[in-house]
Amino acid sequence: MPLYEFLCTKCGLTREILCSVSGDMAPEYMDCPRCGNDKLKKVPSVPSDPQVKDGTPKFYPKGED
Repeated sequence: MPLYEFLCTKCGLTREILCSVSGDMAPEYMDCPRCGNDKLKKVPSVPSDPQVKDGTPKFYPKGED
């Protein structure tokens, strides 16, 4: 099951939710946990980089800019 990001159209909270391939959410995730809004919009997710460990990309050594 793919991971999708959903944006609350009222308060702006973004959350990741596991959904079916069609993008359908389970009923318990249909409302925003912060404000209770039932209007969530699917937004594009940024793919993760498998080379990133502990938040530091492999090609950027720690402590160097």
